[in-house]
Formats: sequence, structure tokens, C-alpha cells
Amino acid sequence: MKTRHEPQLVQTLAGIKALNNTEIPNQPNDIIIWGDKNRLFRWVPGDTTAGDDEFVIEQTDAVALGRWIAIAARKVTQGAVTIDATSNGQSAINTGTVTGVDQGAAVAISYDTSNLPANMFVESACISADNTVRLVVTNETGGDAATFDLDVTVIEF
Repeated sequence: MKTRHEPQLVQTLAGIKALNNTEIPNQPNDIIIWGDKNRLFRWVPGDTTAGDDEFVIEQTDAVALGRWIAIAARKVTQGAVTIDATSNGQSAINTGTVTGVDQGAAVAISYDTSNLPANMFVESACISADNTVRLVVTNETGGDAATFDLDVTVIEF
């Protein structure tokens, strides 16, 4: 019996679907690399999530046995959002360009708090349109806050 001891590179989606589970049986936590997308997938035995051919792949001869599930971020993009001057006790909606961000994608948004004034809070962060991040910021500093830039990182899964 052959076994995988390191990640296996499979260039295309068709190639992943055509893997031969009899020749090399899938084992828990096997890793494949989808070369065309430069994305890692882990074999999860018993998983029945519907395949979407993007983050969940159904291997044709192993559909009843489990799924290949994406395990790595698809894309990481960075940009800045200019936070407008905000009076104490007020909230403001601010948008900024982060090139490459896709609306509707599954994302995690983080921001660098090193230049965020004390008691100035990011209430929400979302992708409001392709290439656009929206932040709702509330000023509880006790005074007016001047305009500043907030660096943003978006991780797309």
C-alpha cells in the first residue's frame, strides 16, 4: 500500500477529483496542494459538506468517505482607511480602498491599533464593495479626535 508522507501537488481541480483512492487511500490530515490556485487542502474523513470546488472538493471515488477542505488563506491584502475627525461621543462611517478585496468573500479583517487613540473604538469592519473596506469608529476619548489613517489587513479564505 502506498501512503502520502508529504503534501502532494495536484495542478488542477480535475486532477484532485480524479485522485485514485484505491491506489493511495486518503488518510486523516493528508495534505494536497492545488497548484492552479496555490491553495492547501486537508483530507477530513467523514465530512459531508457539499462541495463548492473552491474551498470544499469532493474526490470522485471517495465522496462517501470525506472531503478535501481548504486550510490556508486564499489571499492577504493590505491598505489604509482614513478615519475622519470625530467629536467625542460620536460614531463615523469611514471607507478606504484595499485593492484586491472581494465583496461576498469569507474574510477576517484586522487593523493596526498602534495609531488608534486610546478610547477610540472600531465598532465594526466589513467589505462594503469590491476593493473597499468600511469601518465604523466611535470616539470615547473625552475630546475631539483628528483625522488619521488606520492600516487594515484583510485575510480572505
